Amino acid sequence: MNLVITQVQEQLTAAKTADKRVIFLTHFVPHHDLLWARPAHFSKPRYERVYEMVNAFLGSQRLADLLETYPNVYYTFYGHVHGRHPALTHGQLTYFNQAVGVRRRHEWQAADFENQWLASLQEIKIN
Repeated sequence: MNLVITQVQEQLTAAKTADKRVIFLTHFVPHHDLLWARPAHFSKPRYERVYEMVNAFLGSQRLADLLETYPNVYYTFYGHVHGRHPALTHGQLTYFNQAVGVRRRHEWQAADFENQWLASLQEIKIN
């Protein structure tokens, strides 16, 4: 994650210097509020450790902390967690989950891939 933060910071600084507006794309979950909630039925320490380990692999709040310091970053699109998730806005930055989900895991809300994909599309405007 240290390498990712360093590289992204360099790219965002260059974009800011060049007066560019940024749409940031990442596979990983960039904000802790977008990670899976701890299931209420986890009562054993072993389950808690597994939950913490899984969330650690999904993404890092450090990325959101960095992105939110750049006023030229307006949108972040991410994936890695399946299913549909509502957009999250912090300050000027809105996070969109673009994952379509996995049909065999019953994560689709639509009957077929095309309609699931169409339902996940987002229209954004940058002025």
